[in-house]
Amino acid sequence: LQNLEKEYFYNEYFYKLYEEVRNYSVVEYLFRRNQENVRNGQLEFVYRLPDWEMEKGGRVVLYGAGNVGCSYFYRIMRTGQYNLVMWTDSNYRDLSSMISDPERVREAEFDYIIIAVQSEKAAGQIKKYLCEELGVDSAKIVWK
Repeated sequence: LQNLEKEYFYNEYFYKLYEEVRNYSVVEYLFRRNQENVRNGQLEFVYRLPDWEMEKGGRVVLYGAGNVGCSYFYRIMRTGQYNLVMWTDSNYRDLSSMISDPERVREAEFDYIIIAVQSEKAAGQIKKYLCEELGVDSAKIVWK
């Protein structure tokens, strides 16, 4: 984003929002926004981790770095109930350095891959990619 002066903005709120977006990667911004929503009791952007399908202490790969992925990441880090071994997304090049290329899933040792997307159609496409292209056992894939 270009460098804009404070006077350019309608009010202080929009200037602060601009500063946050400019200073953080997309994933870092979404993660910070989700943290603030949790602290303030605003849960509209917080998604429930599908933990009923996973054994506590399991090694987890998180696939997806949008709102759902950031919410799951926050919960995994906050609770410590799972060992996050990798966070991946097909758009990893445009995101934070924390996000890995999905191809690296082949090398990872994990018990579960959590597909962190809202859309059932998108989840199905990701599951198909993971199974057919990367050789992941479908029994290890979790989606709400």
